[in-house]
Amino acid sequence: MVVGVLTLELFFPDAASLKAKRSLARPLLEAIRRGWNASAAEVGDRRDTWQRATVAVATVNTETAGAHETLAAVARRAEEFPGVRLLDYSIEIL
Repeated sequence: MVVGVLTLELFFPDAASLKAKRSLARPLLEAIRRGWNASAAEVGDRRDTWQRATVAVATVNTETAGAHETLAAVARRAEEFPGVRLLDYSIEIL
């Protein structure tokens, strides 16, 4: 069993409040959950920051390559998601 964790650093340029940020982040998190059957949540100490968020995505696979491929696809989707700018990401295989 292989567990993969993706950490996304996101910027929401149009968010002027926590409510606006969460209304932009929620569809991304739901798309990740539905599209890749992965766990996704906002984490870290930026939960109360209007325009920044740290999101963690976790997946389980039988092979390292499969987990890495899934998480790389999620990162590409986050990069293309409307209203969201991907600042940085990291993939860790456990």
